[in-house]
Amino acid sequence: MKKIYICAGLFMCMLAGVLSGCSRKQIELHDIVSPDGKTTLRLEIDETGGAAVSDVTSAYLFLSGEGSSHKQLAFNGSAMSSFSAVWGGPRLVVLSYSAGYVSVCNATSTLPGGNKISVVGCR
Repeated sequence: MKKIYICAGLFMCMLAGVLSGCSRKQIELHDIVSPDGKTTLRLEIDETGGAAVSDVTSAYLFLSGEGSSHKQLAFNGSAMSSFSAVWGGPRLVVLSYSAGYVSVCNATSTLPGGNKISVVGCR
């Protein structure tokens, strides 16, 4: 009887390994530092939803010296096509995309110390 449980357990472990190996579970991270070096724009593209769920693209802002633990959401959208986010100056982020579903787009983010960052390109 013990052998049956061991074999069943091994089968379940192998099946879980095969299933998780076939699905893509990835979050892409891209950090882009502002021209003055004080602020970081982090792009996160979450592809963990699988084939039936569209990718989610998020853009966060945080002070470069403080790390991402205090990041603020500036943009969130799904199924984004041709998405880009670039610095247009030390306090300006420019978004561009051809299609997608935007759920959050904050035109202004205020970071610690009163640093205001403007975001343009929200539609």
